[in-house]
Amino acid sequence: MTRIQMIGFIILAIIGLQIHTEYGQQLVNENDKLVYIINAFPWYVWNQSNKTTFKIFLMNCQESVALNSLSDMSLQYPMLLQVGKRVISFLAVLRSILEKSE
Repeated sequence: MTRIQMIGFIILAIIGLQIHTEYGQQLVNENDKLVYIINAFPWYVWNQSNKTTFKIFLMNCQESVALNSLSDMSLQYPMLLQVGKRVISFLAVLRSILEKSE
């Protein structure tokens, strides 16, 4: 693999990770907006059947919605920072190994 191909691969990987992270964060933001809007409903004037349905819907909306990847990491902005830190740490270790071998 030439150096240009490697740089191209790294750039595409970064762009792909950024796109998935952006969509994951947007999903979390929309879920938070939905919970905020639902909490503003005048549910106290509804009949008992609608109140029960509303409670079930509200409980289901309270659960966090997120795109999960890499086992326990959800695709949000903090995950992007964690991946960046890990990559930089890995590169630092590789650099130190290469310097010692020379």
